[in-house]
Amino acid sequence: MVATDETTNTFGGRLGRLASVAPIVGAGAAYLAMQQAIARGEMRALAAAGAGPTRARLGLLVGGAAVGALGPLLAMLPAVDLGTLFPSAASAASHWSMYAGAWFDARRGIAVQPNGDLGFAGPLTAGEFMQNPPPRATTALALGLAALGCPLWSAARASGAHRLLVAVAVTSGAFVVFHLVAAGRVAPGILAVPPAVLLLDAVFLTRSERWV
Repeated sequence: MVATDETTNTFGGRLGRLASVAPIVGAGAAYLAMQQAIARGEMRALAAAGAGPTRARLGLLVGGAAVGALGPLLAMLPAVDLGTLFPSAASAASHWSMYAGAWFDARRGIAVQPNGDLGFAGPLTAGEFMQNPPPRATTALALGLAALGCPLWSAARASGAHRLLVAVAVTSGAFVVFHLVAAGRVAPGILAVPPAVLLLDAVFLTRSERWV
């Protein structure tokens, strides 16, 4: 994030990108904790004591979801710039952009009015360049579903082919819907579809899992 080449990179923009990866970090934490518990024999001990697979993993699932919950919490803060998650043709990385009826130099914050007057407006964030403000509520909803689904899915038992298929479908679907929402082609509510698919698959895998 620090090494990005965005010309108007801000602390709020970095927090926006951090919000988008928080559920993935929570999933990674849950997966590592799961593998450590298996290697130490803790899962086998819990199975011998009569705990089901879901109950045995409850602690690490709650921990992973708590890490992922940072995403929707950040998304709801007004100071967090979510515009970096919704790329558009008129991005803040462009040298000159039309904004509020004037030509705006994103690098230097110089505004050129239609009558030729020059002014200094200061650099804008990526979210301010969007025709409509980023959908904060639906983004938080999508990240909330991901915060629940990612740890549960990463800790569930599944074949490699199944994981690859679902991961590619959900990841590519998320990229597509974020771009479509940024372009105004679809309603913001579609953002919840990819994480909802992941959560449903995680619930299916968890409910069908048995100790072997």
